[in-house]
Amino acid sequence: MPLVGSLWSSGKQDTDEQPQDDAEAEATAAEGEVDEEAEALAGAGPDKEADEPPEAELLEDKANALDLGATTGEDAPPGEELELAPPPPEEERAGLPPLLARTEKLNMRVVGAVGIVILLLLTALAVMILGGPPELQIPPERYGDYALYDVTGDLELYSLEPVPVSLMGLELEINQLSLEWIGTVEAGVQEEATLFDDGYGTGHTVFQRYLKQDLNDVTGSYASEGSPPSQISSASLSSNQQQYVDEATLEIIREEIETYGQVDESATGLHWLRQEMVSWVPRSGEQGLLPHASLYVGRNLAAGESGSFVSQGVMFSWEVSEGGTIDGHETVKLSVTASKNSEITFIQHFQYQYSYRLDLWLSEQSAFPLRFSFDFNSDLKSPRNTLFSVELHYDGDLDQLSHGFHAVPSLSGGSISGPAPAGDFEPWVSGAPAFGNSSSSLDYSLQDAIQLARDQLPEVENYLRLHEDAFVTHAAYRPGAWNLTLAHQADSGKVTGWELAVNTTNASGEELQLDNPLLEPADLPQPLTLSSAEALLMAPPEIAAWATDADGLVDHAMVNLSLGQNLASRENLDSPLGILELGQLEQAVISSLLEGELDFSALTGQVDASGGYGYFIVQEQPQAQRTAAVQAEDGLVVFMLQQTNSG
Repeated sequence: MPLVGSLWSSGKQDTDEQPQDDAEAEATAAEGEVDEEAEALAGAGPDKEADEPPEAELLEDKANALDLGATTGEDAPPGEELELAPPPPEEERAGLPPLLARTEKLNMRVVGAVGIVILLLLTALAVMILGGPPELQIPPERYGDYALYDVTGDLELYSLEPVPVSLMGLELEINQLSLEWIGTVEAGVQEEATLFDDGYGTGHTVFQRYLKQDLNDVTGSYASEGSPPSQISSASLSSNQQQYVDEATLEIIREEIETYGQVDESATGLHWLRQEMVSWVPRSGEQGLLPHASLYVGRNLAAGESGSFVSQGVMFSWEVSEGGTIDGHETVKLSVTASKNSEITFIQHFQYQYSYRLDLWLSEQSAFPLRFSFDFNSDLKSPRNTLFSVELHYDGDLDQLSHGFHAVPSLSGGSISGPAPAGDFEPWVSGAPAFGNSSSSLDYSLQDAIQLARDQLPEVENYLRLHEDAFVTHAAYRPGAWNLTLAHQADSGKVTGWELAVNTTNASGEELQLDNPLLEPADLPQPLTLSSAEALLMAPPEIAAWATDADGLVDHAMVNLSLGQNLASRENLDSPLGILELGQLEQAVISSLLEGELDFSALTGQVDASGGYGYFIVQEQPQAQRTAAVQAEDGLVVFMLQQTNSG
């Protein structure tokens, strides 16, 4: 779906640090310690750049050198802080008493004492207020949790070869893209009063997570090689993501994502693009909508903790550090990182790198972070050129926070799985899924089409006698006719197969070298029947609205039906809205660019090597494209996607 400042640390010195021999260095270090610690105690945010400490104000009179004015240690009153004002302007310094003015004659003993006392004082205050290194219990998700963030971000994209980009309704081929944006993000958790169906057609009691993004000020430019940049001055982007979570298993049974973008160009007018997706793929182990929520939601986090995990073929590292105070709330900072820097010899010599970093400032107030910062960059270079580069920054600061009233249910065990109660599953018939006994709009079966091809084409008959395990790897239906592919699994990368065009009276085709199928019928002994797949696809109202005829069956005047391997599987669509598979990025970018073009489809989630088999319906119109799929293994309706645009 499926888009996210600067870092700060207190710089606190060890309490047993010895005075330096150089007096002025000692004084500067001491004063710097005051400034940094004061900023921490006063609530400076993690993304606030720590200023260079001012030069130390040195005291002439030992008696007046330091007025602590506070009790330290265990008896100190809670919440007491130092109030440290910035140094006055130079013109005001002349009128200050000598006590506060800079002196060139230093008493090193006094200076050393001042530095040590300040260090001890601040250390004592930190222990008193924080109880030692920060250790916070991050709350679980609660019904009624709500957070509003002010967000900013920017994107820089460059490709040596032109790349196709759909930019808020503009269909472009560009070499460069630069965007900046500001806006808001809302996130929350709420109860639901009604039952929601999963992809198997079973109702569940659920709660809802939602994330709404409104980027109402998007500016930038894009350019193609040899042309001057075109400016983007009036653009906006909004998205609405909703997850419906089963209260018993805590699995997401339904996810809705809607995005809308528009851009107004002086030359071509207003362009807009709307995308809507519903995914019914059950997903377990999810907590929260923000990335890596399972690392912190409902967990105890202490500064100094660290670990690692693997996701999408990439090793991520995480660590917890002091986060400082934000709006009066103590925080810890959770940093999740991944990076790679390599040299690759692939016909040519390439240098490739990517870097991923997500910082979350977490508190005991809510499962939502009080601040987040995301940075991602990647590039690929040859000895002579930068072939591709992308850089993304996305930051958010909390504006509003509402605490929920009751924790979401705890995991009670179990998981959501098929088969669909209304599905019919039968053995393969003549190398194709059985037609089945459900009502259907199809007037011509795959079995009849294959038999006609065997009757009219002796080469096909010989092929199927020689390869009894051959099966339909892909087929597309139109009333009274099938276009289909027959192939068999082998040990080699390529196999011999047939592509056929068959109607009720004639069959034609040719023998070809095809990719080795990723499955064989034995892997799926009883697939969903064709007529049952049609019935299951028409059950969700979101799909029926654009795909059914008056009888509630597939309207072939409006949609095309196809089936085949690797089209729809629960494993392949576990994260159907993922943008980049970092583990696939390196090879995909290199191989694409060597062929003279960048294929962005190669950068998205790859088909699982274990394969899958499913049924699709697709609607293609000038300003609208819609598709939906059901899984042959267990009858899971996996997703519905539609896109409309300004044309």
